[in-house]
Amino acid sequence: MWGKCARNQNKTKKHHLTSVKVLYELLTSLGTDVTNLIFPKDDVVRVYWKHSEDNKTAWLNVNVAVVAYVTTQPRLNIYEYLSELGGLFLM
Repeated sequence: MWGKCARNQNKTKKHHLTSVKVLYELLTSLGTDVTNLIFPKDDVVRVYWKHSEDNKTAWLNVNVAVVAYVTTQPRLNIYEYLSELGGLFLM
């Protein structure tokens, strides 16, 4: 579950396009940032893109309270084990 909460929500996505219309829609969309265009063939373009930083709809599946709880609990457990060891863990 930790990986689900802490993963990068805005990974770069890759699409292979052959339609000029779809490429134009992706380039002019306000919710996306195109980071790279590669033309491996004359009729194919590889598009790398991310959601815009101001696009809040991309982050709807992140619950900050759950993420804080899930990442804090293991830290508290580690501190508990370290306090049992006293100063031995520093050696």
